[in-house]
Amino acid sequence: MATSPGAWANGGRVAVRYQASTVAGPPTVGVRIMMPGEPPETFPGLPLAGLADRLTGSRYIRLVPDGPPPPPGRPGPISMSWDLTLAGGADAAPTRAAYSDAVTVQAELPEPALVALPDLGTDLSGAAHTDMVLELLRSVEPSHDRLAVLDVPPALSSVDQVVDWVGSLAATGDSQLLGCAAVYHPPLRTPDGQDLRTVPASGHVLGVIARLDGERGAHHTPANAVLLEAVDLATEYPEPQQVRLFDAGIDLIRCTRGRGLMVWGGRTLSADPGTRYIAHRRLVHLLVRAIRRAASPLVFDVNSAELRLTLVRALTSVLLSAFRAGALAGARPEQAFRVVCDDTNNPPEQDPGHLVCEIAVAPAVPMEFIRLRLVLGQDRGLEVIEA
Repeated sequence: MATSPGAWANGGRVAVRYQASTVAGPPTVGVRIMMPGEPPETFPGLPLAGLADRLTGSRYIRLVPDGPPPPPGRPGPISMSWDLTLAGGADAAPTRAAYSDAVTVQAELPEPALVALPDLGTDLSGAAHTDMVLELLRSVEPSHDRLAVLDVPPALSSVDQVVDWVGSLAATGDSQLLGCAAVYHPPLRTPDGQDLRTVPASGHVLGVIARLDGERGAHHTPANAVLLEAVDLATEYPEPQQVRLFDAGIDLIRCTRGRGLMVWGGRTLSADPGTRYIAHRRLVHLLVRAIRRAASPLVFDVNSAELRLTLVRALTSVLLSAFRAGALAGARPEQAFRVVCDDTNNPPEQDPGHLVCEIAVAPAVPMEFIRLRLVLGQDRGLEVIEA
């Protein structure tokens, strides 16, 4: 069976080759999986014992046993082959519960740096849609290492409706929560054979951000970047309406003469200067990920002067790399960041199972210092707190 429901797997082919035991070893099974438009997967020489568990490494299929294995020693063919074609999958709109499960899964994964739900506005509407967006942001905010890129629900056709919807999110008043999200609008028109189809902007914007990460680094803003693989806007707003949307906190996609489609904004939904800009938020995300990699191996070390020195050296190395890449301000490293892990934030009366390290960094554009607080505790691992 396919790893998830839907028509996406229809037409996929699975080739299974069985080889009986020989002098070389016990019986084995080879599996090759070919999905339309996707790279094939090959699993050669799998032993029969635990075959279903070994195939969990496939992105496309799962093996579900339908009965006990045959008894050992039973005579059978030397080899057999099966060529299977997947069919019968049907697309159905994900439910509210399915989206909630997906949000929970992504929150538990360390890899995502960018998160989007481009079809959410089609599958859910009204209060269910808004509640799901807020649930996503509440799952993202504690990690301090990822950004949610949101789309305006397609049912909202007027500027007033769009502004009201953004206002319903901003009504939470939580700058840290709103600093995890950026809204890009309007949708885009993309080639689809001989026709054009309308798609949410988030997918293309994520592609732009990922491209800029590789070209310039995560601390650069996605604003003023050219969008590729799209040919037009689904809606062209006159300038007064663009101003209203911009004032509401929406990052616009604009079509400019001579340059084509461009991302025209790099702000989160937060009104707080400390969490307003995507470039600053993604700098924090980059540093948090790097700091975790440097500090996590030290969680169970004995709280001592040697541990503090090791931690300060590891974090200073991370911050020096960011400074040399141009992510931090100042002519010298001491103007760009500081790391404090001494008796001032670890007094003698503190629980010896906890170690506190405070980091301050100055982004490359004028802004107050960003402050991060690390707490290493043998009872709760590594915790990063944004001050």
